[in-house]
Amino acid sequence: MLPDTLPYLSPSPASLLGTPQTATARAKLGKRAAFKAQVTVTPAGLLSIGGLVAAILLSVPPIIRAARR
Repeated sequence: MLPDTLPYLSPSPASLLGTPQTATARAKLGKRAAFKAQVTVTPAGLLSIGGLVAAILLSVPPIIRAARR
């Protein structure tokens, strides 16, 4: 019988797309202002965000072209 988990097998791509990733950024401006941002997103969510941004950026030139007429 095979064990339940085999260490030499990589995880399936579906499980990799659902694994949350976290990023933190900090910025300090002088002595008074400090900012901290943290985001948690899955790789599938990041692909979705990228698709939405691409759609927005691709829609800008036709809008500008139509406004010039």
